[in-house]
Amino acid sequence: MDKTSCENIFLFVFSQAHPQFRRAEFESVCLLFGIQPVPNFTPDESHYQLLHFDGGEAVVRCILGRSILLKSAFRILINASSHEIVLEQLSKSNILQSWCLKVCSHLRKSDAVYTQSLIQRYGSSMGLTQAPIDLKNAHNTFTIFEIGINEVNQKSDRIIFTKFTGLKNKFALVSRNYIGNSTMDPELAFIQANLVLASPGSLLIDPFCGTGGILLSAAYFCSHVLGVEIKWDVARAKGKSSRVGEGLLGSDQSVNANFSQYGLNDGRYLGVILADSSKHKMWRHFGFFDAILADPPYGIRERGQKLGVIQWKRKIETEIKQMENENCQEVNQQKQRHRNYPEKQHYQISSVFLDLMDLGVRLLRIGGRLAFWFPVCRSEYSEKVLPRSDCLRLVYNCEQPLQKNTARRLLVYEKIKHSLVSENDVLLEKAYVIDNCYSRESFREKIFKNSS
Repeated sequence: MDKTSCENIFLFVFSQAHPQFRRAEFESVCLLFGIQPVPNFTPDESHYQLLHFDGGEAVVRCILGRSILLKSAFRILINASSHEIVLEQLSKSNILQSWCLKVCSHLRKSDAVYTQSLIQRYGSSMGLTQAPIDLKNAHNTFTIFEIGINEVNQKSDRIIFTKFTGLKNKFALVSRNYIGNSTMDPELAFIQANLVLASPGSLLIDPFCGTGGILLSAAYFCSHVLGVEIKWDVARAKGKSSRVGEGLLGSDQSVNANFSQYGLNDGRYLGVILADSSKHKMWRHFGFFDAILADPPYGIRERGQKLGVIQWKRKIETEIKQMENENCQEVNQQKQRHRNYPEKQHYQISSVFLDLMDLGVRLLRIGGRLAFWFPVCRSEYSEKVLPRSDCLRLVYNCEQPLQKNTARRLLVYEKIKHSLVSENDVLLEKAYVIDNCYSRESFREKIFKNSS
């Protein structure tokens, strides 16, 4: 491949973490910027990808500014089968600005002597002897990529000479004011926000928001975000800190404080509603959210809960009747206490996800996205265990391994139509699952069963 055929072709270097999320995130970011068609990845899903963009560096810089898994991008100047061919083409160059030359060898053992001699060869061929060297702020940063190195003879079958285009980014969990037992890793939270196309002016909701980790990532991309949380102490940041030895939570440790810490409390954060997300009728209108992001509780660090309406009523009736019979002075106080702190009951894991799908059908606009984490035992997994809805289309299904036999999958759905609704405001097209893998045992029970 010569210089002319390399025009607008870039080498993208992806993080080696979360390889199954690369293509999904990259396609979503391209969709956000209206880049069509999205270049195809190579079949091997390598962390090196050669992709063509007609928009050139301007488009690539937009992607770099948004993608989480993309580490850097390089404009390809020469793509050849050997160093000799590259050097021959570079001999016609004459660069006078400051420069820096790096070597990146995929699968080659580190060899300082080899690297230094290679840099000297290239420097001489490019006429760089008269140009100043600047390793920190060079006007031209060139990188030689050696790809497809034979492990036996250490020779490469592909040499790519590139010019640096851009680097990607500041969200550390360790420095966040308020975290919980299950606060989402920032990198995964940002990936999730990208997959639902979080963008300026969009309205997003997290029905299980906890300490607001997922909402932060969406707000960082200028979305307006709203959370729902059933636990009063979590939503209002009361009680003990999740950090060992820290004691009680302070006034600067709350969801609101987290948004202020990152300069995001400027109207993007709409607050946290203390409510039960399984009660869908509290939402009166259909189709006004652009996306739903969630990491539902599946019984490991946090157990699923919902309001136990029947048990609550029975307990109130029994206690108040007994107090009235005894002419107790605290009847009104007891009524008030039960009104403020209703009982909660166990929320079956399969119901959590089916209810979440139905919530997506109720709240999302057409084209809006629902993204949530779904735990699986890898030995039992098939697409039949995934929740389904006739109103939602599965767009992405990305696996994150947890242990040898367990993983969780980030499922991303897109709403394709509204559901029919009964006269009393109930969905007539409910979510369903073909093979309910949690009908007999919860995810927690399966984990402990396999480990025993």
